[in-house]
Amino acid sequence: MNNERLALSVEEAARRISVCSKTVHNLIRRGQLQARKIGSRTVILVSDLEKFLESRQKVSAVERCRRRDRKAEPELNVTPETSGRDFRTPTDEGDAE
Repeated sequence: MNNERLALSVEEAARRISVCSKTVHNLIRRGQLQARKIGSRTVILVSDLEKFLESRQKVSAVERCRRRDRKAEPELNVTPETSGRDFRTPTDEGDAE
């Protein structure tokens, strides 16, 4: 008999595709990943996990580098002085007079 597992827990599926279990729960909730209930347990068939992965858009090496570079860009530190916007509250306006 084949020893290969047919179904995985949410946590096992998450580890298998290198994401956190919350991401897997969100995919299930949005209907992007099929899951089944067995008693109180939620399980994902290995075949459904494979179908989900096959349905995802393939990303080229160039696109991965672009995404990585975008993430590495420094965040702008916006303060009232640098934004040009007036951040005073209505109570502050009375104090300025």
